Amino acid sequence: ALAHVLMAWYSDAEPVDILRGENQGRRITYRNVVKGWSDMGTWRGGRIAFSAPKPMGADGVAVLVQAPNGGPILGAGKARLR
Repeated sequence: ALAHVLMAWYSDAEPVDILRGENQGRRITYRNVVKGWSDMGTWRGGRIAFSAPKPMGADGVAVLVQAPNGGPILGAGKARLR
């Protein structure tokens, strides 16, 4: 098997002041907001370990294993950061 391992870091909640439109003047809280992502490398099957610095301002990370060429997600997991 050959796949790409991607890591996305996110915040649990981001309050946003709405400046225009039908919700103008309201504050809406978006949940699980992706703050950034990184291509961690290639997975060829079996056990593998990656390390990365803790993303600043993130509440958690999601790890995705994706088939080549933007194919389907084969597996995913998430971890809370403290």
